[in-house]
Amino acid sequence: MVSHRRTAVSALLVLAQLSAALPVLAQSPSDKALAQSLFDEGKKLMSEEKYAEACPKLAESQKLDPGGGTLLNLAVCHQKEGKTATAWAEFEEALSQAKKEGRPEREAFAREHIAEIEPKLSKLTITVTPAAAGIAGLQLKLDGGAIGKAAWGASLPVDPGKHTLEASAPGKKSWTSDVEIGADADKKALEVPALADAPAEPAKTTTTTTTADAAPSGNQKTIGFIVGGAGVVALGVGAVFGIRAFSKWGEREDNCPNDVCNAKAKEAGDAATTSANIANVGVGVGLVAIGVGAFLILTAPSSPEKAAAKNPLLIGKNVQVTPGALPGGGFLGLSGAF
Repeated sequence: MVSHRRTAVSALLVLAQLSAALPVLAQSPSDKALAQSLFDEGKKLMSEEKYAEACPKLAESQKLDPGGGTLLNLAVCHQKEGKTATAWAEFEEALSQAKKEGRPEREAFAREHIAEIEPKLSKLTITVTPAAAGIAGLQLKLDGGAIGKAAWGASLPVDPGKHTLEASAPGKKSWTSDVEIGADADKKALEVPALADAPAEPAKTTTTTTTADAAPSGNQKTIGFIVGGAGVVALGVGAVFGIRAFSKWGEREDNCPNDVCNAKAKEAGDAATTSANIANVGVGVGLVAIGVGAFLILTAPSSPEKAAAKNPLLIGKNVQVTPGALPGGGFLGLSGAF
């Protein structure tokens, strides 16, 4: 009989139903003072038959400053509240503590209540099918408390009310089942079946950017820098010929005294006109090329269309740079929708 009691008490401890009554050393004098205050409040509420309010206060008092007297009062409170299994386990714990402390009056009190409660205990038997037992990493929880293998198949004392059993394992779907336990020696059983396989996780896909896909964006920026650079050169050439035009025009003026121009004046004037025309073209082309280059660089797409990779001069969706030739030179044409 003693062995049976010890097994049942151990099972309840595994279920974490007695977490409030487990011994915990008081941390400070203030804890002791608070524990005493909570104990007094709990006793008062018990005298008023307000057990649902009294039990948590006594449980907290026991947690802060464990004592055999507090534990016995907590057990009585839970018994009055209808939590027979919890009360029975607490009386068993108090009985063991009273024996160690040599308190025969508390020992007798605990034995009396154990004898009163034991015939009324409701019990739940949890069995595990062989198929489920063979699952690696199988875990069982009753109301959130772990059920060790030693308790599988045992008749566990439980409080009346609703209880939830959960079974889980790596790579398996969790299984849950609810059971309603009645008062006064009710007996129920739950069987854990083989767990179904969990659905395979979808494979993670990675996006790889190919050289062909990445080329258009790089081409556009490269062309932009080339066109912009050419624009800077053209602007420099225009500036040089502009200065030469001013110089030649000054030379012409020097050879036209009293508005009578000689052959050197005509030669200098023609050179000034030619230089001015080249300067105008250079500056104009340079400014346009710098603008086009800046536009291409700033509008280079981060995710270019694959179609653009077919033509290195096709930029994005709507912009196209077209090279062309002219007598003695060439040009770059920019077309598209802006």
